Amino acid sequence: MKAKITNSINIADNLIWLGIGFCALFWILESAIHAFIFNGGSLIRHIFTPDINEIWMRFLLVTLFILFSIRAQFFVNQFKRLEEALRTSEKGLATTLNAFGDAVITTDAEDLIWLSRT
Repeated sequence: MKAKITNSINIADNLIWLGIGFCALFWILESAIHAFIFNGGSLIRHIFTPDINEIWMRFLLVTLFILFSIRAQFFVNQFKRLEEALRTSEKGLATTLNAFGDAVITTDAEDLIWLSRT
């Protein structure tokens, strides 16, 4: 189970580059759909289209997807920091709890201190 989590974290380290790659793939596939299904014509002409509305829409979608990738990367990094802080806190608490078994100090009704070791 731990190997799967490690592999997921390694992929998550590159979410921004993965987002940029998906944007490039989206741009090419969307151009191919226009070239081969809707309008016909060459793929190159649709990739570098002179239609400003088409460029604006592609740019908007690519920008949103890259922003989403950056935000996702931020959350993954924050999760890693919190996980490390939790691990450090667990070690400190385990040390404290293990020390409780060393001795118990009590007082009686006459305020005498009694020390008992376990």
